[in-house]
Amino acid sequence: MRPSSHKPSEQAPIEEAALSEAAPGVANAEISGEAPTFSNDNFDEKQLSEALDAAAAQAGIEYFAKRVCDVCASALLLIILGPLLTVTAIAIKFSSPGPVFFLQDRIGKNGKVFKIFKFRSMTTRDNGSVIKQAGKDDPRVTKVGKFLRSSSIDELPQLFNVIKGDMSLVGPRPHAVAHDAEFAQKEKDYSIRRAVLPGLTGLAQVNGYRGETDTPEKLQGRVYYDALYVKRYSFWLDIKIIFKTFFIVFKRVNAY
Repeated sequence: MRPSSHKPSEQAPIEEAALSEAAPGVANAEISGEAPTFSNDNFDEKQLSEALDAAAAQAGIEYFAKRVCDVCASALLLIILGPLLTVTAIAIKFSSPGPVFFLQDRIGKNGKVFKIFKFRSMTTRDNGSVIKQAGKDDPRVTKVGKFLRSSSIDELPQLFNVIKGDMSLVGPRPHAVAHDAEFAQKEKDYSIRRAVLPGLTGLAQVNGYRGETDTPEKLQGRVYYDALYVKRYSFWLDIKIIFKTFFIVFKRVNAY
């Protein structure tokens, strides 16, 4: 990865013990909204190759266990959150014209294109070669959509994507096809994120890279943590990311 001039603060990271051996400077990364300080040897070709090998290992027992947990947890959450999902659907339907759900093409594991499910939170339903990312105070966001996005309720339908096998509960966040192609040209290590299923939340999101990737530093940080997740994957890392996600959603960090 290319060096960044940003420096992390002194907060404790999500997974200091597990990640401190992954690459120089990682143990000092935290939720700061800024990219950690990268050194030129953070991800060399050997490390990237090892990361891909680690992802391939998920095809065995470890991957099966992760898949079982994904399906069981998603099914349980859909049952528990059923009333909330129903009320949300009604609110969307009666607050603005358009469908309840928003479907968009996203890039998943091994570059496979799939339809992601979200509650519609905007007046536009872009799904073409040019897609503008939602930003702060975006006029396209509806009144109901503003609350859904800040609380991340708009993402809950992706539990169906998890059950279908398009996504996992934890993994690199899937990008729109147009954005995926653009980002792959800007960051040479970008494609490593395609070695695993994309997730509802990920290591990048709990380390400050949630929301827009409107600057080179934000994109660099997201790609870095996505690659780090592939390299250092473990069941316990997934659990810690999930718990950390709850705190971030509660604080509504970079959610708009």
